Amino acid sequence: ELLSHIKTRIGKENLRQYATLRAQVMGPEGPSVEERCEKLQKNLETRHEFAQRIHVLVNPAESCALISLMAFPFQGPPWQAIVDWSTSDEYRQQILEQAPVLIRNWLKDLRELTDPPKSLSLRLNLDRAFDGLEEILNASGWIRGNERYEFKAPVTELPANWEGPLAWKDLNQAGMDLTARIMEEAGQGPEWDDNDSGESLIDAYLSDKELTNDPSCIEVGFLPDGKPAAFVVAQTAPSDGWCTIMFMGIIPEVRGHGFGQWVHRRGFELMRRQGGKQYHGGTSAGNKSMLRLFEKHGCRPYAHLAEWVFRMKNDE
Repeated sequence: ELLSHIKTRIGKENLRQYATLRAQVMGPEGPSVEERCEKLQKNLETRHEFAQRIHVLVNPAESCALISLMAFPFQGPPWQAIVDWSTSDEYRQQILEQAPVLIRNWLKDLRELTDPPKSLSLRLNLDRAFDGLEEILNASGWIRGNERYEFKAPVTELPANWEGPLAWKDLNQAGMDLTARIMEEAGQGPEWDDNDSGESLIDAYLSDKELTNDPSCIEVGFLPDGKPAAFVVAQTAPSDGWCTIMFMGIIPEVRGHGFGQWVHRRGFELMRRQGGKQYHGGTSAGNKSMLRLFEKHGCRPYAHLAEWVFRMKNDE
């Protein structure tokens, strides 16, 4: 009963401990504990089912939660999952012993949502993950996928020169049909999911309530001869200036000619126009050309991640 799914849900009893853990993990650049508490309390009061999406393991003697799990819908069918844990070694064994129960509680609540996710996508920070955590995920039914690297940089430190060989039109100017087609062509590669469609992904970007979601955040790049050849989506969180390039790509037949840097820089310019402050980007460990672009543009390595996927089954 101590670790029932009701007991581990986010609520007034563990809200501050969860906020403290998130602040510890995110560091001084993120919201303060008080700011996080205020936002969490508001969500708990106003958003139906919010509590079922976050589960927390706490020790009454500690002001910081030991480990937490969160899931939320974000840019497509797989819900994004986030796992955070305390850096203290004192409770490492307790986390290892009780995390499987916490995961089961969390998944139980997610399945009982009015519109439950069909799958979950988790990016685990390998630089911080302690021994035994990946084994717990594997035993809980998660499947390990590719590794990736993530980077950060203040927008003010990113290259400001974006006026290269490509001419740009936003979604309204280029039209949905052309924009979706170029997104699909430019996205072909190891990170493209064959189940995705350009139009459905664009609809997801435009329906995001937390980030910039107007047609100006989506653009198509044209070669000097007028041929559409590149695609970029950049979005910013108005609340704190966090920003990212959600998607960028070049059609296969013109890759290898140096256009990638100009697509990346156009994304930087869109973020500036949106009021972006802190850029956060990433790519798969095998995407050598994109990794070189991050280095070329002065982005600092932030995390080495492993991607995990969980397929929800309602009969479990």
